[in-house]
Amino acid sequence: MSIKNLASQTLWYGLSNILGRFLNYFLSILLVYYYSPNATAPVQQVYAIIPFLNIVFTLGLETSYFRFSNQLDENKLYKVLSTFLLLSSLTLIGILYFFDFYFIPWMEMERNPTFYYLILAIVFVDTLCALPFVRLRQEGRPKRFAIIKFLSIVCNVFFVVLYLIIFPRMIAKGISIPIWIYNPSFGIGYYIVANLISSFLSWVLLYPEWKQFRFQFDFTLLKQIMTYSFPILIVGFGGMINDFLSRIVYYKVLPDSVDQLDHEFGVFAANYKLAVLATIFIQVFKMGAEPFFFKQAKAANAQETYARVMKIFVVICCLIFLGIAMNLDILILLISSGHQAYAEGKNIIPILTLANIFLGIYYNLAVWYKLKDQTMKGAIITFAGVLITIVLNVILIPKFHYVGASWATFSCYAFMMVVSYFWGQKHYFIPYDVKRCVFYLGLSIGLFLLSSSIQEHFNWHHWLYSISSFIISLAIFLYAVIRFDKSEVRALPVIGKYI
Repeated sequence: MSIKNLASQTLWYGLSNILGRFLNYFLSILLVYYYSPNATAPVQQVYAIIPFLNIVFTLGLETSYFRFSNQLDENKLYKVLSTFLLLSSLTLIGILYFFDFYFIPWMEMERNPTFYYLILAIVFVDTLCALPFVRLRQEGRPKRFAIIKFLSIVCNVFFVVLYLIIFPRMIAKGISIPIWIYNPSFGIGYYIVANLISSFLSWVLLYPEWKQFRFQFDFTLLKQIMTYSFPILIVGFGGMINDFLSRIVYYKVLPDSVDQLDHEFGVFAANYKLAVLATIFIQVFKMGAEPFFFKQAKAANAQETYARVMKIFVVICCLIFLGIAMNLDILILLISSGHQAYAEGKNIIPILTLANIFLGIYYNLAVWYKLKDQTMKGAIITFAGVLITIVLNVILIPKFHYVGASWATFSCYAFMMVVSYFWGQKHYFIPYDVKRCVFYLGLSIGLFLLSSSIQEHFNWHHWLYSISSFIISLAIFLYAVIRFDKSEVRALPVIGKYI
């Protein structure tokens, strides 16, 4: 599998994810347009909890599937893992349901307990879809993957618009709607209901994949897989802690009133979503890269290929950073047009964008412990990152609120990236062009800081300045890339022939 094949598959994953993410951003914009930060806070809390549970429920088995599918009978592997996931998910759902009296207060959901049960349903259905989606990726079927993902997200958009806009307007005009179809008192909670409906649609569309499921146990195989997967679970769970801890503990470390905390949390979460625009590319790339790395491992020039992929990845991330950071005054309009209060948190966007780029680089670097079956070392790195996140959140949030939480995330991912590089080079040497990658990162950050300084000095907070400075910075950056890495750019599909 060549880099061009990786680019082709990444493009397909990208079509579904980019379109899907932008549709999800459309939903977020609707949410913040119609609801104040205080009103959106409970829903934002839900979407800080779901990723945690997704990691716990899937048990790190997606990566394990890629690892073992090239060595074992794939049909048997699929059946054994599907059986295990189904039984483990039912067990976890039972624990969370029957001990809800403990988990609801712990998750700060006493005000909206119904949201808790919706979370359980969403996570369970998503877990049933996990292995079928992984199998599509392993079999190199990104088109079907993309279509199902896209249809699911379109479904989500449809029901959000239906419940949050169309039905309320119908009722305002005196049109009666049966209470079992729409209950006005549930209000913003239908945002979560729409998610559940879309998740169920994915499960239905994956029928050709999950109909192959048969109950099958192989304890010896499971033991082998879980020995590999358990550290991956720790890595995934730790990654979610690093990513979402600040949003989960926000109410626990600040003494302010609930109304004030709801306001800050709503602002924080809305700006965080703008910052993670960078993760669209990172997640898309990860979907194509994970099976690519395993398939490429036996090639004679595998390490050189990984190094080339890293450099291309860094260049694209730098372009994304410039696009986001240099156009803050324009992007912030997406979430503040309905409620200006959301614009208060725009200064955290560049910090969090860089943090997510560091996380993306870490994902690339993580190839060493996955290929060498040393996933416990990855767990150690993640655990160290978790400790940094916890300590910095406890120290910084009380002093700087969500700005402190943003710097905690930045510090954690920077640490994990650096440690993974130096540790990985000792176990599986890859000739990364570190100097060039650092230069590109430094250049993009420097261009942003220069533009920001000029903007603040002359008070040029206008969309025309943002676009002009972005175009100039983009031209300077691309000139540097072409000047130093013309051969790499020429090797890229589509754009390479124009260089």
